[in-house]
Amino acid sequence: MKRLGLVAIALLFPSTAFSLTGAELIQGDKAFSTGYVFGVVEYQTGVLDHDDPDFMKVRNCVIGARMTAHTFYEVSVQYFRTHPKTLTEPAFAGIIKAIKDMCQ
Repeated sequence: MKRLGLVAIALLFPSTAFSLTGAELIQGDKAFSTGYVFGVVEYQTGVLDHDDPDFMKVRNCVIGARMTAHTFYEVSVQYFRTHPKTLTEPAFAGIIKAIKDMCQ
């Protein structure tokens, strides 16, 4: 499982050659998109600053929710659909906003 998380994190780093947008995420292959979203969630809850109270609030919310990767995908898709301006932004930014919004 750690390897999957590391691969997903590696895929999240921005590249000048390619950046997946929110629109591409929701229009793309569902299995790939679900994995992508799960990778962003893993990054958001595991790699950032543990001394940041906002980080810990989101982390505890995500862990406490015991949601599946598919559910995180559905939350993200719903966020993109209700916030259409995020469709042209990088997908990882919208996913992070969706998770933070979910945990408010």
